[in-house]
Amino acid sequence: MMKNRLKILGDRASDSDADILRDEFADFGKDAQIPDDARERILSSVMGKAGFKMNGTNGVIKGHKNITANKTDNNITEHNGKLRIHRGGAIAACIAVLAAGAVTTGLFFKGNNIKYSGTTSNDAISSDEESKTSELTMPNYVGMNIDDIYDVDENIHDVFVVHEYNPDYDEGIVFWQNIEPGEIIDQNDNIILKVSDSISEQDGAFTMPNFVGKNIVQVQQDWGDKLKIDAVSEYNIEYEEGVIFWQSQSAGKSVKEGYTITLKVSKGKQKTVIPDVSDSESDVAESELTAAGFTVVLRSKYDDNVPEGIAIGTEPAAGTEYALDGAVTLYVSKGPLDTQVKVPNVVGLTKEKAITVLKENKLKADVQDLPHDGDKGKVIDQSLEPDWRVERDTEVTIYVSTGETDPVDLTISIPMPDGLSGEFTLDGYVNGKRRYTQIISDGKAVSGGAVTMDITGKNKETITVSLTNESTGKSVNYAEFFVDYDKKTAELNGSLNKDGLLATMK
Repeated sequence: MMKNRLKILGDRASDSDADILRDEFADFGKDAQIPDDARERILSSVMGKAGFKMNGTNGVIKGHKNITANKTDNNITEHNGKLRIHRGGAIAACIAVLAAGAVTTGLFFKGNNIKYSGTTSNDAISSDEESKTSELTMPNYVGMNIDDIYDVDENIHDVFVVHEYNPDYDEGIVFWQNIEPGEIIDQNDNIILKVSDSISEQDGAFTMPNFVGKNIVQVQQDWGDKLKIDAVSEYNIEYEEGVIFWQSQSAGKSVKEGYTITLKVSKGKQKTVIPDVSDSESDVAESELTAAGFTVVLRSKYDDNVPEGIAIGTEPAAGTEYALDGAVTLYVSKGPLDTQVKVPNVVGLTKEKAITVLKENKLKADVQDLPHDGDKGKVIDQSLEPDWRVERDTEVTIYVSTGETDPVDLTISIPMPDGLSGEFTLDGYVNGKRRYTQIISDGKAVSGGAVTMDITGKNKETITVSLTNESTGKSVNYAEFFVDYDKKTAELNGSLNKDGLLATMK
């Protein structure tokens, strides 16, 4: 009875009959004892059975069947070569299908998912058709154009197409299917395909820019109100820190405002600390730097402090955080450029300071303590004269005062000239004062020989030797000696006045 009522309504249905149709469909729901929400889903499913695209639910349903309907209804329009039926016309199509007995009462549409829970009416599929049912393998439609799929598998009973916006796929391309490729299906299985749909500026659409090479801070300021930006920081050797080097959605695609895009932002080159390789052999130093992840550039130069073949240091210096794979210059010593050095003057310096100065000048120190009044702990003399040039590592003796000393006894040997005769008095003067006196009783006995004089003193002093002829009373300053009691030496200063001494005898 319900089928006949719907057939009558189907013959007369138009835009003006929409309200009547809703009432009749409501009566159908009551007669069939179908809940309101199920009745709405049946209406949607009937639309799909009729082969139409429907805009009244989440997504748009478009059938794969050829449509032969009266297009005079204002609610029927043509879109992409297929009919798109809106509210009123969709209900009229529903009636036509119901009247033909082709309703699958267990077919429900909910959101973007379709579920089958009932059985197909005996009026929908004949016994001949059932005999032709055979198992098929589900193809892979993802990536194909929806218009090309309609003619691919004529044996498939129903194909339901959900049009959704997807920025990763061009318009009209399938990007999802409910049955996995390779699964076994038959003519009673229903297939759901999600197809990428276009969006317009009215939908808040805009073209995705190219962010690669731009600063992330500037991009966030310029586009933060239109895009949800997920910034991921990674090391990158090609882009400076803070610069975008990858985006999840390619430039040129249309996206809606609020679209989430992932941007990879360069942290710059990954860094690590340069190890200290100074004082290591060249090969060892180079290996350590290479193992640390750096590219080593060898340079040789003269160095006064580092032996030849030994690492002097690096540039950048050890301890610096530097980019991995970055070029680190390793300096290796060629030894000293000049092998000679100048002797410094260390007299008057403390022993410790004198040793340091000699070492800084590439010389070695030999320390000897000398009894000396005053200047305790200080250098009072050195073995090499200041400013002399000597080979590196030459040893220099420094004499360090003990601060006090006992008198030192020395004997001076005084040469006598030939032809000497008579009696003489020998006097020794220090600073103009006579300190030593002795008698030469027979000049002939010492003529051409030497006379000794015993002296005692400290530190250093000069002694003048004077001889007086006792027969004539004449005197002469005969010699002058420089005496170093610390070193126990007495050196003749100048020459002997032999002529003057012989003249005293006349």
